[in-house]
Amino acid sequence: MSIKKTAAQKIPAKILLIDDDPILCQVFQDMFVTEPWKIETALNGAQGLAKAAQNTPDIAICDIMLPDISGMEVCRMLKKKHPQMQVLFLSGLDATTEKVIGLELGAEDYITKPFGMRELRARLRAAVRRKGKYFPELTAFAPPQAPIKRKLYAAGELVFNTQTREVSVRNKILHLTQREFEIFKILALSPDKIFTRLDLTDLLKNKNINERTIDAQIRRLRDKIKSEDLPQYIQTVRGIGYRFHPGR
Repeated sequence: MSIKKTAAQKIPAKILLIDDDPILCQVFQDMFVTEPWKIETALNGAQGLAKAAQNTPDIAICDIMLPDISGMEVCRMLKKKHPQMQVLFLSGLDATTEKVIGLELGAEDYITKPFGMRELRARLRAAVRRKGKYFPELTAFAPPQAPIKRKLYAAGELVFNTQTREVSVRNKILHLTQREFEIFKILALSPDKIFTRLDLTDLLKNKNINERTIDAQIRRLRDKIKSEDLPQYIQTVRGIGYRFHPGR
Protein backbone atom coordinates (compact mmCIF):
# COMPACT_ATOMS: atom_id res chain seq x y z
CA MET A 1 0.00 0.00 0.00
CA SER A 2 1.52 3.28 -1.09
CA ILE A 3 0.88 6.61 0.54
CA LYS A 4 0.82 9.71 -1.62
CA LYS A 5 2.54 12.75 -0.21
CA THR A 6 0.92 16.09 -0.83
CA ALA A 7 2.57 19.50 -0.55
CA ALA A 8 1.68 21.44 2.57
CA GLN A 9 -0.87 24.11 1.91
CA LYS A 10 0.58 27.57 2.26
CA ILE A 11 -1.19 29.88 4.69
CA PRO A 12 -2.08 33.47 3.71
CA ALA A 13 0.15 36.04 5.37
CA LYS A 14 -1.26 38.11 8.23
CA ILE A 15 -0.44 41.81 7.95
CA LEU A 16 -0.98 44.51 10.58
CA LEU A 17 -0.84 48.23 9.74
CA ILE A 18 -0.31 50.59 12.71
CA ASP A 19 -0.94 54.19 11.65
CA ASP A 20 -2.96 57.04 13.16
CA ASP A 21 -4.37 58.10 9.78
CA PRO A 22 -7.83 56.44 9.47
CA ILE A 23 -8.03 57.27 5.75
CA LEU A 24 -4.73 55.51 5.06
CA CYS A 25 -5.92 52.51 7.07
CA GLN A 26 -9.15 52.29 5.06
CA VAL A 27 -7.37 52.74 1.72
CA PHE A 28 -4.85 50.07 2.76
CA GLN A 29 -7.64 47.58 3.40
CA ASP A 30 -9.48 48.50 0.18
CA MET A 31 -6.40 48.38 -2.03
CA PHE A 32 -5.20 44.95 -0.95
CA VAL A 33 -8.53 43.18 -0.54
CA THR A 34 -7.74 41.12 -3.66
CA GLU A 35 -4.42 39.88 -2.29
CA PRO A 36 -4.45 36.57 -0.38
CA TRP A 37 -3.55 38.35 2.87
CA LYS A 38 -5.40 38.76 6.15
CA ILE A 39 -5.21 42.47 6.97
CA GLU A 40 -5.82 44.27 10.25
CA THR A 41 -5.28 47.92 11.15
CA ALA A 42 -4.65 49.83 14.38
CA LEU A 43 -4.79 53.60 14.96
CA ASN A 44 -2.17 53.79 17.73
CA GLY A 45 0.70 51.86 19.25
CA ALA A 46 -1.22 50.38 22.19
CA GLN A 47 -3.96 49.11 19.92
CA GLY A 48 -1.37 47.67 17.56
CA LEU A 49 0.45 45.81 20.35
CA ALA A 50 -2.87 44.44 21.65
CA LYS A 51 -3.87 43.16 18.20
CA ALA A 52 -0.42 41.63 17.69
CA ALA A 53 -0.78 39.82 21.04
CA GLN A 54 -4.21 38.45 20.09
CA ASN A 55 -3.36 37.35 16.57
CA THR A 56 0.36 37.48 15.81
CA PRO A 57 0.93 38.99 12.34
CA ASP A 58 3.64 37.82 9.98
CA ILE A 59 4.31 41.42 8.95
CA ALA A 60 3.73 44.65 10.85
CA ILE A 61 3.82 48.04 9.11
CA CYS A 62 4.32 50.77 11.67
CA ASP A 63 4.34 54.56 11.42
CA ILE A 64 7.19 56.07 13.42
CA MET A 65 5.08 59.07 14.55
CA LEU A 66 2.25 57.54 16.60
CA PRO A 67 0.11 59.54 19.06
CA ASP A 68 0.82 57.42 22.15
CA ILE A 69 3.96 55.26 21.78
CA SER A 70 6.79 55.95 19.35
CA GLY A 71 6.94 53.62 16.39
CA MET A 72 10.53 52.79 17.35
CA GLU A 73 9.34 51.53 20.75
CA VAL A 74 6.50 49.56 19.16
CA CYS A 75 9.03 47.90 16.85
CA ARG A 76 11.33 47.05 19.78
CA MET A 77 8.45 45.50 21.74
CA LEU A 78 7.14 43.54 18.76
CA LYS A 79 10.59 42.18 17.90
CA LYS A 80 11.27 41.22 21.51
CA LYS A 81 8.06 39.20 21.78
CA HIS A 82 7.91 37.96 18.17
CA PRO A 83 11.49 37.71 16.79
CA GLN A 84 10.34 36.16 13.51
CA MET A 85 7.90 38.98 12.73
CA GLN A 86 8.91 41.30 9.90
CA VAL A 87 8.52 45.01 10.62
CA LEU A 88 8.34 47.75 8.00
CA PHE A 89 8.52 51.41 9.05
CA LEU A 90 6.48 54.26 7.55
CA SER A 91 7.67 57.82 8.04
CA GLY A 92 7.11 61.29 6.63
CA LEU A 93 10.74 62.07 7.48
CA ASP A 94 13.47 61.00 5.12
CA ALA A 95 16.16 61.13 7.82
CA THR A 96 19.18 58.85 7.63
CA THR A 97 19.45 58.67 11.44
CA GLU A 98 15.86 57.42 11.75
CA LYS A 99 16.45 54.80 9.09
CA VAL A 100 19.63 53.55 10.76
CA ILE A 101 17.98 53.32 14.20
CA GLY A 102 14.95 51.55 12.76
CA LEU A 103 17.05 49.00 10.91
CA GLU A 104 19.24 48.44 13.98
CA LEU A 105 16.09 47.69 15.98
CA GLY A 106 15.40 44.90 13.53
CA ALA A 107 13.07 46.50 10.99
CA GLU A 108 13.32 44.88 7.57
CA ASP A 109 12.37 47.94 5.50
CA TYR A 110 11.75 51.69 5.73
CA ILE A 111 9.20 53.42 3.49
CA THR A 112 9.12 57.21 3.22
CA LYS A 113 5.79 59.03 2.90
CA PRO A 114 4.28 59.90 0.52
CA PHE A 115 4.53 56.57 -1.26
CA GLY A 116 2.65 54.96 -4.12
CA MET A 117 0.42 51.95 -3.51
CA ARG A 118 2.24 50.15 -6.32
CA GLU A 119 5.53 50.55 -4.43
CA LEU A 120 3.94 49.45 -1.15
CA ARG A 121 2.41 46.39 -2.80
CA ALA A 122 5.82 45.41 -4.23
CA ARG A 123 7.53 45.80 -0.84
CA LEU A 124 4.81 43.83 0.92
CA ARG A 125 5.02 41.05 -1.63
CA ALA A 126 8.78 40.89 -1.08
CA ALA A 127 8.18 40.63 2.67
CA VAL A 128 5.55 37.92 2.12
CA ARG A 129 8.02 35.96 -0.02
CA ARG A 130 10.63 36.22 2.72
CA LYS A 131 8.12 34.72 5.15
CA GLY A 132 7.43 31.88 2.71
CA LYS A 133 3.70 32.57 2.73
CA TYR A 134 1.23 32.27 -0.12
CA PHE A 135 2.01 34.65 -2.98
CA PRO A 136 0.26 34.90 -6.37
CA GLU A 137 3.04 35.17 -8.91
CA LEU A 138 1.28 36.93 -11.75
CA THR A 139 -1.85 38.73 -10.59
CA ALA A 140 -1.67 42.38 -9.58
CA PHE A 141 -5.45 42.39 -9.24
CA ALA A 142 -7.89 39.50 -9.28
CA PRO A 143 -11.37 40.22 -10.67
CA PRO A 144 -14.40 38.90 -8.77
CA GLN A 145 -14.95 35.18 -9.29
CA ALA A 146 -18.72 35.17 -8.81
CA PRO A 147 -20.61 35.25 -12.13
CA ILE A 148 -22.56 38.40 -12.87
CA LYS A 149 -26.23 37.47 -13.22
CA ARG A 150 -27.86 40.86 -13.57
CA LYS A 151 -28.08 42.52 -16.98
CA LEU A 152 -29.17 46.03 -16.03
CA TYR A 153 -27.47 48.32 -13.53
CA ALA A 154 -28.79 51.78 -12.71
CA ALA A 155 -27.20 54.70 -10.89
CA GLY A 156 -29.62 57.60 -10.90
CA GLU A 157 -30.03 58.72 -14.50
CA LEU A 158 -27.29 56.40 -15.73
CA VAL A 159 -28.12 52.87 -16.94
CA PHE A 160 -25.62 50.16 -17.84
CA ASN A 161 -26.70 47.09 -19.84
CA THR A 162 -24.12 44.28 -19.68
CA GLN A 163 -25.90 42.22 -22.35
CA THR A 164 -26.13 44.87 -25.06
CA ARG A 165 -22.93 46.57 -23.83
CA GLU A 166 -24.68 49.94 -23.81
CA VAL A 167 -24.41 52.83 -21.37
CA SER A 168 -27.13 55.47 -21.43
CA VAL A 169 -27.87 58.71 -19.61
CA ARG A 170 -31.50 59.84 -19.51
CA ASN A 171 -32.35 57.26 -22.18
CA LYS A 172 -29.68 58.63 -24.49
CA ILE A 173 -27.12 56.00 -25.51
CA LEU A 174 -23.50 57.10 -25.10
CA HIS A 175 -21.14 56.30 -27.96
CA LEU A 176 -18.24 54.66 -26.18
CA THR A 177 -15.23 53.05 -27.77
CA GLN A 178 -14.52 49.42 -26.85
CA ARG A 179 -11.73 50.48 -24.48
CA GLU A 180 -13.87 53.16 -22.83
CA PHE A 181 -16.63 50.60 -22.33
CA GLU A 182 -14.27 48.06 -20.78
CA ILE A 183 -12.91 50.63 -18.32
CA PHE A 184 -16.43 51.75 -17.45
CA LYS A 185 -17.51 48.13 -16.94
CA ILE A 186 -14.62 47.38 -14.56
CA LEU A 187 -15.40 50.45 -12.45
CA ALA A 188 -19.20 50.26 -12.53
CA LEU A 189 -19.44 46.59 -11.54
CA SER A 190 -17.47 47.31 -8.35
CA PRO A 191 -19.02 50.56 -7.07
CA ASP A 192 -16.88 52.56 -4.63
CA LYS A 193 -14.00 50.13 -5.02
CA ILE A 194 -10.72 51.94 -5.70
CA PHE A 195 -8.71 50.80 -8.73
CA THR A 196 -5.15 51.94 -9.31
CA ARG A 197 -4.04 52.65 -12.87
CA LEU A 198 -1.95 49.47 -12.68
CA ASP A 199 -5.04 47.46 -11.67
CA LEU A 200 -6.88 48.77 -14.73
CA THR A 201 -4.02 48.11 -17.16
CA ASP A 202 -3.70 44.55 -15.81
CA LEU A 203 -7.43 43.89 -16.12
CA LEU A 204 -7.59 45.27 -19.67
CA LYS A 205 -4.79 42.88 -20.72
CA ASN A 206 -3.63 45.14 -23.53
CA LYS A 207 0.10 45.71 -24.00
CA ASN A 208 -0.55 49.04 -25.71
CA ILE A 209 -2.17 50.55 -22.61
CA ASN A 210 -0.16 52.36 -19.97
CA GLU A 211 -1.05 54.53 -16.99
CA ARG A 212 -1.17 57.73 -19.05
CA THR A 213 -3.51 56.06 -21.53
CA ILE A 214 -5.82 55.20 -18.63
CA ASP A 215 -5.94 58.86 -17.56
CA ALA A 216 -6.86 59.93 -21.11
CA GLN A 217 -9.59 57.28 -21.37
CA ILE A 218 -11.06 58.36 -18.03
CA ARG A 219 -11.17 62.00 -19.17
CA ARG A 220 -13.05 61.04 -22.33
CA LEU A 221 -15.46 58.86 -20.37
CA ARG A 222 -16.22 61.71 -17.99
CA ASP A 223 -16.81 64.10 -20.88
CA LYS A 224 -19.34 61.73 -22.44
CA ILE A 225 -21.19 61.12 -19.16
CA LYS A 226 -20.95 64.68 -17.87
CA SER A 227 -24.04 66.78 -17.22
CA GLU A 228 -24.35 69.89 -15.06
CA ASP A 229 -26.95 68.42 -12.71
CA LEU A 230 -25.59 64.85 -12.53
CA PRO A 231 -23.09 63.60 -9.97
CA GLN A 232 -19.47 62.84 -10.89
CA TYR A 233 -19.83 59.09 -11.32
CA ILE A 234 -16.16 58.40 -12.01
CA GLN A 235 -14.14 59.91 -9.19
CA THR A 236 -10.41 60.43 -8.75
CA VAL A 237 -8.91 59.14 -5.50
CA ARG A 238 -5.91 61.41 -5.20
CA GLY A 239 -2.57 59.67 -5.37
CA ILE A 240 -4.18 56.25 -5.88
CA GLY A 241 -6.52 55.87 -8.83
CA TYR A 242 -10.23 55.87 -9.68
CA ARG A 243 -13.57 54.56 -8.47
CA PHE A 244 -17.19 54.54 -9.65
CA HIS A 245 -19.49 56.24 -7.17
CA PRO A 246 -23.18 55.66 -7.97
CA GLY A 247 -24.39 58.63 -5.92
CA ARG A 248 -27.75 58.59 -4.20
